[in-house]
Amino acid sequence: MSDQVQRRPLPHDFHPQVPELSVSSTDLSDGGTLPDAHVYAKGNSSPQIGWSAGPEGTGSYAVTCYDPDAPTGSGFWHWTVFDIPADVAELPAGAGTGGF
Repeated sequence: MSDQVQRRPLPHDFHPQVPELSVSSTDLSDGGTLPDAHVYAKGNSSPQIGWSAGPEGTGSYAVTCYDPDAPTGSGFWHWTVFDIPADVAELPAGAGTGGF
């Protein structure tokens, strides 16, 4: 048996190749721990997320929050937002709290 840990495949591993889209957040850091303000049992607020413009012809965006490390054996989908107009390039923090 190998000493290397093998990760489970992510759903996106099976999607076709697409042009790269840059994503950033003032609330999250790549590889970091989710801040308490965005954890279900503590703050439960969606983080700020921004992205670069998609390729020409982009009709809308969808943003999902998938947790591959959740203790379920298959990960956990926290939330999904879809049909975001193509001229929108950011979801502010707390976007799902009703005032958005």
